[in-house]
Amino acid sequence: MIDIKVVTLSSLLIIFTSVFFIHYAFNNFISVTEYCAVKGGDLCLPTNLLLLFLFSFSFVLAFIMVIETTIYFMFKGLEVLAHMSEAREKKLKSAIESLEKKKGEIEDAKKAVQKKYFNRQIDEETFKKLKQKYNTEIVDIEIKLTELKKEELKLW
Repeated sequence: MIDIKVVTLSSLLIIFTSVFFIHYAFNNFISVTEYCAVKGGDLCLPTNLLLLFLFSFSFVLAFIMVIETTIYFMFKGLEVLAHMSEAREKKLKSAIESLEKKKGEIEDAKKAVQKKYFNRQIDEETFKKLKQKYNTEIVDIEIKLTELKKEELKLW
């Protein structure tokens, strides 16, 4: 991939060279025109046309380089934004997977507590406290998951 510095330096070099040629052609065009007005000659018209062509070509080249550089930086900016979006998307997916894993672990713990209660290994009061604690944690995780999934949908 072409580096931004290379594009910038090459574009600036071509633009400055074009500006130099524009300046050179314009000044010589005026000098040749004044000379031809005084002395005349067979080479006046071809010389003026050549200088006019150099002037026009340099101007067009400078304009094209400005447009090309602008387009390059515009697409480079879009690439950076896309990369940032991909990184954010990966981060969101990772957070969602982490929360879903944690939710699964809490549901497994809730089932284990329920099994212990049915096997009379824990009393009813402990069972209710643990069940309420696990339900609260699950609801909190589901709220966070809903928010993250909404944010993930906004990326699309």
